[in-house]
Amino acid sequence: MAGLFKVMNMILFTDTKVIGHFLCLSESNWHNCCYVHCNTCTYPKSCSHPDFLFVTDATGKPILLPIADAHVLFATRPEPEECVLSMELIHFYILYKPYLKTLTKNQNTCPIDTLMHLQADNMYDW
Repeated sequence: MAGLFKVMNMILFTDTKVIGHFLCLSESNWHNCCYVHCNTCTYPKSCSHPDFLFVTDATGKPILLPIADAHVLFATRPEPEECVLSMELIHFYILYKPYLKTLTKNQNTCPIDTLMHLQADNMYDW
């Protein structure tokens, strides 16, 4: 992913600008987020950090944060039942299907992984 950031011997997989954007949108409170369970992922090369939180930006695009990073940032593991909404990965796919189709070029690549890379790339002007 776009640069690992180490915090007190813990590694964050999300770009720091994305983290800042996520924290602003969620008002630095994971209870204001949606929790997505990735336990039904069918992609051959699944990510190494399943499950994620997401909030939407002003345009309705999802901004994702892996649970592993949320655990480090919030000093607790977010509980699905304490979030605004909890859903399975398939429901996230259905909800964002038109948007994800515009992003995913390779059918063998997890759209969530693609989205996480793109949200980091979109934070920079290059």
